[in-house]
Amino acid sequence: MQCKSTNIPSLVDAIATLASHLPEEAKIAVHLRCQLLAFGYYDNVIDLWNIATAVLTATLKLHEGVTIGTIKSITFSSDGNLLAAGSEWHIMRENVILQSVAFLPDGKLLASGSTEGIKFWDTATGVLKRTVKAADPHSQQDTVTNFHYYIEYHFLQFGCRIRTVEDMALRATLLLLTLGLAWTADAAPSREVKHVLHEKRDSLPERWTKRDRVPRDKLLPMRIGLAQSNLEKAYEHLLDVSHPDSANYGKHWTPEEVIKAFQPSDKTVESVKTWLTDNGISSKRITHSDNRGWLAFFATPDEAERLLKTEFHEFEDSVTGGIMPACDEYHVPHHLKEHVDYITPGIKLLAPVDGQNRIKRDNMVRVVSEDKSKRGKTLTRRVNHALRDPLEEGSARAEAVRAAMSTDPNDLSTCDVAISPACVAALYKIPPATRAHPNNSLGIFESELQFYTQQDLDLFFANFTPQIPQGTHPIAANIDGGQQSTTDPYYAGGEVSLDLQLAYPIVYPQTITDYEVDDFIVQSNPNDTYTFGFNTFLDALDGSYCTFSAYGETGNDPYLDQSYPDPGGWQGELMCGVYKPTNVISVSYGGQEVDLPLSYQRRQCLEYAKLGLQGVSFLFASGDSGVSNYPNSGDGPTGCIGSKLNVFNPTWPNTCPYVTNVGATKVYPGKTVWDPESAVFDPAGHPYSVNYSSGGGFSNVFPIPDYQQDAVANFFKEHNPPYPYYSALAPDTNDIQQMIDIDSLVGNTGGIYNRIGRGVPDVAANGDNIVVYNGGNYTLSGGTSASTPIFASVINRINDERLWAGKSPLGFLNPSLYANPSMLNDITNGTNPGCDTLGFSAVPGWDPVTGLGTPNFPKMLKYYMSLP
Repeated sequence: MQCKSTNIPSLVDAIATLASHLPEEAKIAVHLRCQLLAFGYYDNVIDLWNIATAVLTATLKLHEGVTIGTIKSITFSSDGNLLAAGSEWHIMRENVILQSVAFLPDGKLLASGSTEGIKFWDTATGVLKRTVKAADPHSQQDTVTNFHYYIEYHFLQFGCRIRTVEDMALRATLLLLTLGLAWTADAAPSREVKHVLHEKRDSLPERWTKRDRVPRDKLLPMRIGLAQSNLEKAYEHLLDVSHPDSANYGKHWTPEEVIKAFQPSDKTVESVKTWLTDNGISSKRITHSDNRGWLAFFATPDEAERLLKTEFHEFEDSVTGGIMPACDEYHVPHHLKEHVDYITPGIKLLAPVDGQNRIKRDNMVRVVSEDKSKRGKTLTRRVNHALRDPLEEGSARAEAVRAAMSTDPNDLSTCDVAISPACVAALYKIPPATRAHPNNSLGIFESELQFYTQQDLDLFFANFTPQIPQGTHPIAANIDGGQQSTTDPYYAGGEVSLDLQLAYPIVYPQTITDYEVDDFIVQSNPNDTYTFGFNTFLDALDGSYCTFSAYGETGNDPYLDQSYPDPGGWQGELMCGVYKPTNVISVSYGGQEVDLPLSYQRRQCLEYAKLGLQGVSFLFASGDSGVSNYPNSGDGPTGCIGSKLNVFNPTWPNTCPYVTNVGATKVYPGKTVWDPESAVFDPAGHPYSVNYSSGGGFSNVFPIPDYQQDAVANFFKEHNPPYPYYSALAPDTNDIQQMIDIDSLVGNTGGIYNRIGRGVPDVAANGDNIVVYNGGNYTLSGGTSASTPIFASVINRINDERLWAGKSPLGFLNPSLYANPSMLNDITNGTNPGCDTLGFSAVPGWDPVTGLGTPNFPKMLKYYMSLP
C-alpha cells in the first residue's frame, strides 16, 4: 500500500473528533502517513476509519471461533501494509492473556507479549521464530508491558483487520492481516461495502411513540428472513403435476421435496452468514431454522446498528403499554438485497400479544354481535355464509314443509321445497358408494364454535340415510385445543351439522375427518372471524409452514393469528405438522380481501400451492353475498368497498389461484331435479335476514391465472358486464401492514369491478333448502356452505376409485376442470346481486356466478379415470 506524505498537525483535530466517540476500553492505533485510524472493541471487532474524511472504510473481526474477550492491542507495520491485533483468551487449564503486539522496524517479524512471555513471528509465513520467557514469573507482566511500550515509542501504530495465527503450545491467539494480500486463503481483508436502503417506515402509527435509544446492555433477538427460492415458480410446478396435458400429471411431490424446492438457495444462506461472521457474529451464535427460511441470533444494540447502519430506539404502544425495539429504516449490503427478505427487529411494530387479549391492527378491529339465544341454530357473526333460520317447531311454515315432504326419503317430487340426500344424488347422478379405500378420507374444516352432536347425526341417518349405521361419526382431528363435538343440543353448530349431513350420504362408507381448529377462547373472539384459524390449521398439516418465510412474514402473524400456549385455553405448544392432510378438504368459511394485509394473503395462498403439489385438493365456499359482503358487515353499510361504497367486494381466500371455489345453485319452485338449475338468489326477508346469492367476482390481489385466461376472456367477449371497470392489482410488498387501497386501484376510471383479477367461483353445486337436523330440530339450511361439501364429496368419491386403480389422488383441480368443462352442468340462468346492481349473470360457459357449472358424476369419473 503506497501512502502519501501528509501534514500531521492538520489531522490532529480529526483524530481527536473520532476518538471522542469511542468507548473507554477501545484500543486505538494510528497511521498518520496513511491517514488511517483503527480502534478495537470488547467484542473482538475492529473499525477502520479514514481520518481525513471521517468515513468508516471497513469493519473487521477476529477469526471466528478462536478468540473470546477484549482486544488488548492493535498495531500497524511502518509501511502500512500489515496490521496485527491481540486479545484476551482465557482457557480453563491455562489462563493465557495476550497483552501486546508490535512490529519490528523492518516489518519482517511481529512480536507478541503475553502472560507467558514474548514470541517472535515471521510475518511472511506465520511461523513462530523465537520465544523469550521471563525468569521470574512475577515479573512477566511487567516485561511484556515494558516491551510493548518500547515498540510503541518507536513505531506509529494503527489498527486494521486481522488474521489468526495460533501456537498450540502457548494456546494463545494472534491475528495478522495483510492489507491488499491475504496471508492465508481465508484471510482476505474486509473491503468497503456499499449499503442500500432495505426497508423504511413511511410514518409512525398514532398508537406508537418513539422513545430513547435501546439500552446498550440489552440483547436484541435478531431474525433475518431469507429470500425463498423459486416462489415465482410455484405456479409452474403446480401446473406440471396438475394439468392433464402434462407428462407429470399426478406425480405429486413429497413434503421434503416441497421444502427443498422453495427453501433459500445455498448461495443465499452462505452469503448472509458470511456477512454476519465477517462482522463479528460468530457462527456459533447463529441458529438456522429447520426449513432453512431464516437465521436468528442475539446481538447487542451496537452490533445490530453497525450491521444495519441504523439506530434502534424503544417504541411504546399506547394500547398495551408494551415496549419494543425498532428502527425507522435499515440498510443491508448491496449484494445481499436479493438474498434478504426482511429483518426483525426492524421497521415493523408488533404489539406484545398474550393468549387472552390478542391485539388486532387498528383498522381491523370489528366487534360483531352474536345472537346467543339462537346459538347452534344460526350465526349472526360475520361469517360469510348464510345459514337459514330454523324451522320453528309447530310453525305454519314448518308444517307446510313437513306436509310437502314424503315419508319416503327417496321421493324426488319435493326437491323444489327441500333438498334431501336423494335430491342431491339425482341432481348430479351420484350412485351409492360401495367401498372405501383405506388411504382416503374426506376432510372438513370447522371453527367458530361449530360442535356437532351425535344425536343430530343419528336423527338424520334414521330419517334420510338408514343404510348409515347409528353412531357413525367423523374422525377427530382437533387442533390447538379444538373441540369436535358436544352432548348439549344448545351448542350444536349449524355449519358442522350441514357439512356432515351433506357429505356422509355421498361418501359413506368412506370416512370423514373433522378438523376442528383453535380452542374455545379463540373461537369465542368475534375478531377471529377475520382469519378463521386458517393459519393454525395449515401449521398442523405442514410443519414447515410454522416457520415459513415469505412476503415479509415468518410463521403466524402475531396480530391476526393465535399464539400458543394460550392462557386459559390450549396449554400446549402450537401444533406443527401433526396431521397428514386428507386428499380433499372442504372449507365453508371465508372473508373479504380488503380485511387482511396483502403479505398475509399471499403467504397463505402459497401454502395452498405447496399442499397442492403434495396432492391435496382445497375447496372453498365462494360466499353468500353475491358481488358484495353482508350489509353492515364491517366493510361498510352496503357491504361494498371504496370511498363511494360502490365497488364490488371479492372474497378471501377464494381469490387465491391455488384453491377451487364453489358457488351455489337452486331448484326453484315448480322445477324438478331433471330441469336445469339456476344460480341461487333469495331476497332479504323470511327465511333470510339478508340477500343470499352466489358469491363471485374478480380479485384485487391475484391476476387471472393461465388456466382461466381463455374462460374469462370468453366471458368478457361474449357477455360483457354493463359496468365500468378498472384494471389494476394491489402491489407486491413485504410490508406486513399494507392493506388493499381500493381507491388507488380504481383511480379515475369510475370502475366498480376489476377486469384483470382472478375470477371466482370455479364450479357450483346446490346450496338452498337443504334438510338438516340441528340441535335436535328438523330444519332447512343453505349457503355456499352447502355447495362446497357436496362438490368436495364428489371429488373424494372419484379419488377413491383412482386409488383402487393404483392411481394418485386428483390434487389441485382447476387446470383439469378448465381443460374439460363439458363434464360439468353449465348453469345459464340467474345473477348474484350486490352493490345496488344485479351483479354478474350466469351465462353459457364460465361466469363469475356459478363458474363452469355443477358436477356430473358419471362424466367426471370417466374423464378422471382416463388420466394417468
